[in-house]
Amino acid sequence: MSKARSLSDYVKSINKVPLGHPKSLRNMLRNALGANSFSSFWRYWNPIWSYYLRYFVYRPLRTIIPEKVALVATFLVSGGIHDLAVYLITGQRSFIITVWFGIMACVVVLESYANISLRKLPFLLKALLYLVVISVCYLLAKLLFTL
Repeated sequence: MSKARSLSDYVKSINKVPLGHPKSLRNMLRNALGANSFSSFWRYWNPIWSYYLRYFVYRPLRTIIPEKVALVATFLVSGGIHDLAVYLITGQRSFIITVWFGIMACVVVLESYANISLRKLPFLLKALLYLVVISVCYLLAKLLFTL
């Protein structure tokens, strides 16, 4: 396993500007919403969070379990941390974000098996598709909680 890059190097490689740069958020949104796949969307989305997930969850898991399983597990850990944050703020226990992120991880895995690329689509259509996929995944998670 290769050595982890520094957080600032990682963010600069994703956003093409240094950590904390005024154009960092704009670049992140443009890169994520214009990505050529749902998998690529997640490479660009929130690079600070993805740095920690990549080097402290995904890569260690990948050494002991298959890549796709490590990917799903990383999404579940991320969702679990988000659910924990909601619990600490509201006092309400729920695992809906964990389930939501798990569903999105399954979409990423299925997309890779189907070899789907949105490369030829215009930016606005890609952005709309990602927002729809994320929303549908959330609605599925909500539906699972009402069953």
